[in-house]
Amino acid sequence: MDLSKPKPKKAHPETCNDQESDAAERCRVTETKAPADNDRDQHPRQDVQPKEKQDPPVTPNKSRSKTAATASSSPPARGGMSMPSQIMIMRMPPSVSLSSEDKELLRTADPLPPVTRETLSELDLDRIMRNIHLRTDANFETDLHFKPDLDGEKGLRKRAAADRYWSAVHIEIMAHAISTLNGESVELEVVPVSQLARIEGDWFQPRLPWMFETLQDILKTLVPERDHACVAQNLDVRLLMQQIRKGVLDLARLARWLAELLKMHCAPMRDQDADRMVTEISQGYDTHDMGKVVDGLRTLFGLLEMMKLDVANHQIRAFRVALVEDTIPFLQDYFFRRMATGEFKADDARTWYLSIPKQVTDLSREAEDRAFFPPAVLLRGLCELLLQFDEPASYPQTFQFDLHRLWQLRVTLQHLIHIDVCWSILEHLINRAECRASRRHIYSRFRSRISCLLDTSSDSGSDNLGTRLPNAANVALEIARLAHEARSGHASPKDVPNSLITEAEKSIKRHLATESPVFRHYRGILRHELLTETYQLARKYINMSPLAICESQRARVAAAPSMALGRTQRQREIVVIAMKLAHIGVLHWRVWGPLLYAAASY
Repeated sequence: MDLSKPKPKKAHPETCNDQESDAAERCRVTETKAPADNDRDQHPRQDVQPKEKQDPPVTPNKSRSKTAATASSSPPARGGMSMPSQIMIMRMPPSVSLSSEDKELLRTADPLPPVTRETLSELDLDRIMRNIHLRTDANFETDLHFKPDLDGEKGLRKRAAADRYWSAVHIEIMAHAISTLNGESVELEVVPVSQLARIEGDWFQPRLPWMFETLQDILKTLVPERDHACVAQNLDVRLLMQQIRKGVLDLARLARWLAELLKMHCAPMRDQDADRMVTEISQGYDTHDMGKVVDGLRTLFGLLEMMKLDVANHQIRAFRVALVEDTIPFLQDYFFRRMATGEFKADDARTWYLSIPKQVTDLSREAEDRAFFPPAVLLRGLCELLLQFDEPASYPQTFQFDLHRLWQLRVTLQHLIHIDVCWSILEHLINRAECRASRRHIYSRFRSRISCLLDTSSDSGSDNLGTRLPNAANVALEIARLAHEARSGHASPKDVPNSLITEAEKSIKRHLATESPVFRHYRGILRHELLTETYQLARKYINMSPLAICESQRARVAAAPSMALGRTQRQREIVVIAMKLAHIGVLHWRVWGPLLYAAASY
C-alpha cells in the first residue's frame, strides 16, 4: 500500500455530523502500548513492489450468461444505505434438506459480511482528520490505537451477528455443492421487494455474490490503483458465481493468489494470517470440508480489517502532531458553527461557570492573580464536581468530549478519600488497645490490601453495606483483621473477634453512607493538595501550545521516578491527577474562554 505521507487537507468541522464524529461502528480508538516490533512491522510494507504481471488463477469469460448476470442486482441495505427496490433471491434445490433453524438463519442473518468498505470508512484519512473524538483524545493519549470494538455487550452482539452470517454462508456453500453433485441447477432471480411476502417455497437472499463484491471493494482500498485491474479480473463476481454453480471454482488457487497479493501490501506480522487463510481454504477445498473453507473466508475478512487498522494507526502516528496543534481552532470552529445553528446549547455551561464563585466561598487565593483568576475558577469548579460526595447528575455540556476522563479522575479521587477514611477507622480501632507493630508497617500493608479491594467491583449490592464504598463488607473485614493483627501480633483471619468486625462495619456505615464530617475533613485535605498542584501546572500550561503541553506532560511522566523521591505514594498519585486535571482545564479554557466564558465578570 502506498503510504507516502500526503499533505493533509485542512479539515472542516462543519462537515462533521454526529454519525461521523463517533468512533467507527466496528472500530474504536483506544490507548495501547506501542508494539515491540520495529516500525516496519507496524505498518504496511513500503519497500516491496508488486509484480508487473500477475498470473491470475481465473481467466475471465467475456461472454456472460443471462443467469450469471443476476449477480449485479442492487446490494442489500445496511447502515445509511437506501433500501433497494428489488433484490436477488436464491431458491433452495429440492435435494437440499434443511432444518427450520437453518431456514430461519438463511432468512434473518446479515446479508453482508461483518467487514465491509462502509464499516471501514471511519478509518479513511479524511474521516480521521475530521474525527473530533480522535482529535480531542490525541491531546491526552500519546499511543492512540484503533482496534476492533469487540468489548462489552456491543462486542458480544457483533460477534454473534458475525457467527450467524458465516453459518449462513456455510449453508449456502453446502447447498451449491450438493446441487452440483446431484446435477441440479440453482435458481437465482431478481424480484421486487414489494413482492417478497407473496413468494412461496424455500428462498433466501444469497450472500456469496455480495461477499465477493465486498471483498473486491475492500481490496481496492488497500492496494495501489495499478493493481485494481488485477483485482477486478480475479474477483469478477459474475464469473465466480457461474463457476460455483458449475462446481469448477478452484478456491485453493484463488486463496493463494489473494495471499500473494495481500503479502505485497500488508505488514510482515500479518503474513501468518494470510498463510493461515490459504491453509484453511485449501484443506477445506481438498477434503470437501466446507466448514474449513468458511473458516478461511472468515480469516480473510479479519485480515482485511487488520490491514485497514494498520494503515489507520500508521496515519495517526504520522499526523498526530498536526491533529494536536490544530485542536483549539478546530474545536472552536466546530462548536461555533453548531452554536450558530442551534445544534449545540452552551447556556447551561455558562450558568454553571458563573455560579462557581457563589457556591465556593474561599476563592481569595485564586483572586490574588487577576489574569489567572478566570481559568482558576473553571478549575475550581471542576475540582468540586470531582470531589463532591454524590455523583454529579451530569457535567457541563461543553465537556462532552472529556467525560470519560473526568469520570476516571472522579473515581481516582474518591478512591483516595475512601482510603483516608478507612485508615482513620483502622487507627481508631488500633488506638483502643496496645499496638505491637509499627504504624508505618501497618499502613503499608493496609494500603496495598484496601486498594486492591476498592478496585474490585462487587456483584452484590449488599457487600457495600448501604454505602458508596466498593466491597465495603470485605473492606470492613480486612480493617478488623489488620486491627487484630496490630493488637495481638496474630495474622489468622479465624482469630478476628466478631465484635471487631461489627465495629468496623458500623464505622464504615457511619462515615461513608452519608457525607459525614470525617468524609468532609479528608476531602478538604485532598482538595487543598490537589488545587495547589493543579494551579501550579495550569499557570505553566496556560500560554503553551497544545503540543507543548503534551510534550511537557510526557517529559514529566518520564522524569517521574526521580521526582518521586521524598514523596509518598499518595502524593505521587495526587500529582498525576493534577497533571490530567490541569491539562483538561487549560485546553477547555483555551477553546471555550473566548466563545463562552470571556464575557463573565466577577
